[in-house]
This record gives sequence, structure tokens and C-alpha cells, in this order.
Amino acid sequence: MTLSSATKPVQEQYDVPAIMAGIYGDGIIGLKGAFPREWVAQLGRELPELYQAALARPGGAVGRGTNRHYVEIHPEDISGFLDLVTHPWIVAVCTSVLGPNYKIVEIGFDVPNPGAKDQPWHRDFPATSETLVDRRLNSLAFNLTTVDVEEDMGPFEIAPGTQWDDPSEFDHGMFPPVSLFPGTTPSRSASCPRWAISRRAAP
Repeated sequence: MTLSSATKPVQEQYDVPAIMAGIYGDGIIGLKGAFPREWVAQLGRELPELYQAALARPGGAVGRGTNRHYVEIHPEDISGFLDLVTHPWIVAVCTSVLGPNYKIVEIGFDVPNPGAKDQPWHRDFPATSETLVDRRLNSLAFNLTTVDVEEDMGPFEIAPGTQWDDPSEFDHGMFPPVSLFPGTTPSRSASCPRWAISRRAAP
């Protein structure tokens, strides 16, 4: 999806240097209250139906460990897709980091059911030579939650700055060995304390 026509006015609404500093520094930024609560609630009503439909078809839900699934969906499956991809902040972040001709390549959701285990530390996708050699990020992942997340619900955790880690020892370029896991409780970004690289399990 190309949104070059919207680039200039949208970027002027936000602090582009702050966006770039956050993405290239800690590797994570956030915008609290980006969508109205009713918009989020509607998305929350749609996802369980899509989840059940995915479970009912062969290969519809990808296993991500004990009692955990990931489901890819078609854009038209959620009523708020256009609102999501044209949100001024999302457009500003994408155009600032990726340039005006960025493409949206996937939309999906992760479901940790009761009894799910902590998800191991990982990258969402392998790093390319543009990142590893040229030190330029050429992909982004956006996350949003459809519920108010509290500490006992297993919020995302992040390891700041790991977007630059050498992935040569990572399985499939995404999954680091246990020996490289953070040795202490991971940090949480002040701008978005509930986003992360590791998805914890709810009790």
C-alpha cells in the first residue's frame, strides 16, 4: 500500500526526530489512546469469531506453543482495517522509517489461552542485510491490544536495542538460544509499557 500523497501533512503532525530516535534507539515507541475505546471494543468482538473460524479449518491457526495460536487474516475480515492503516500516527511512523512507498504485508493476531507458556524471546522476522550491514531498518511491526492489560495478564516485554543484535546464532534468524536470553527482568518502554518482543503467559 502506497500512501505517498499523505506523507507531508501527516508527518508534520508528529515529531519525526522523536519517532526516529525511539525506533533506532530502544526499538519501540507507542501512542496511547490512538483509537476510540468503541473502535477497539469492536475489534475485540470480531477477533474471537475469526479465531474460532481459524480453528475450524485445517492450518487456519498456527501453533505457537502450549495453548497458544497465531492467526493471519484477510484485511476485509476486520471492519476497522482502513482506520488502522490510515491512522495519521501509523502513516507518520511508516513514512519516516520506511519511506513513502512502504507496503503492509500481513495482519494477524496472537491468542494465549489459559495454560499457555511464556513465549520465548524472538524477533518477529529475520533481519536483512539492510539492517545488519547498512544499519537501516526496513520493516516494522505494530501491535495493539483489545483489552486493558494488567501485570497479571502476561503483558508483552521488550529487550531495548536488540533490533541490532547479531542473529547468526538465532534459529531461522529469529529465535536466539537460551544462552542469549536477558539475564534479568526485561525493561519496559515508558512510552508503551505493554508492548514487547517476548509474549508472556497469563496465569
